[in-house]
Amino acid sequence: MKIHWTTGTYDYLKKLADRHREEKTVLMESAENALLLHETEGKSFFQYPRSYEVVASFNPFPDEGVVVMHHIYVQEESKPVLEYESQRLTAEMEGAQGLKAVRFLKPVKNEPYLFLSCWDRESSCERWEQSKTFSAWREKVKGMEKTGHFFPKSDYKAVYYIVKEEERVRE
Repeated sequence: MKIHWTTGTYDYLKKLADRHREEKTVLMESAENALLLHETEGKSFFQYPRSYEVVASFNPFPDEGVVVMHHIYVQEESKPVLEYESQRLTAEMEGAQGLKAVRFLKPVKNEPYLFLSCWDRESSCERWEQSKTFSAWREKVKGMEKTGHFFPKSDYKAVYYIVKEEERVRE
C-alpha cells in the first residue's frame, strides 16, 4: 500500500478529491494549509505527490478527527531500526483511548519518515504523547535523528483536522 499527499488550498484540494471519488482520499486542513492524502496500491493522481510506502498501519481513516503527523529525519544507518521500533509502537497503540487510525510511512524519495495518528480529539493525542510507551519511542528516535549543521531540517509535528464539509467554518 502507498500513500501520496499534496498540499494547497482547501477549495482546490476539495475539487481534486471530488474529481477522483473512486479513489481513497482524506482531505484535512490546518491553520496554514490543506492536505489531501491518497491511499492506493497504484500511482497517485497528483501531479507532484510526496509518496510513501506504508510500513505499518491499522484501521481506515475516519470521516472526521485530528491527524497528528510526526515528520522524522533520520540517519541512513538508523532507518531499519526506526522502522522496527515504529512497527512495534503501532502495534502497542491499538486500543489507545480516542485513537482511530495509524500509518507509519517510509519515504519513496528524499523526504522524512512520517508517523500519522488520527484521534477523536487533540486531548486524546496529548494524553498518548505523555505515556511511557510514546516517550520511550520518542527517545529512541531522538538518538537516530540527523543533527548538526549538515542537516538543516529537524523533526517536527503538524496537526491537521478532518472536518465534514457541512461543519467546516468558512473565513
